[in-house]
Amino acid sequence: MLLRIACPCGHVGLANAESLPRLLTCSACGSSRRVEGGQRIKNKVAFAEWLLGAPGSPRATVKQK
Repeated sequence: MLLRIACPCGHVGLANAESLPRLLTCSACGSSRRVEGGQRIKNKVAFAEWLLGAPGSPRATVKQK
């Protein structure tokens, strides 16, 4: 199961639940922290919408050219 992991810098990533707990490094800011668990993604449709730019997603804040 995938987990949504948020960094204090605002970057959001995904991690496999079976691989936690472990030390994760943010690809945006480079900070590292130990992650025990996270918010499980239960609804596949909501997850797909989030990935594609639904409100609150990382892509929703990116300005399109």
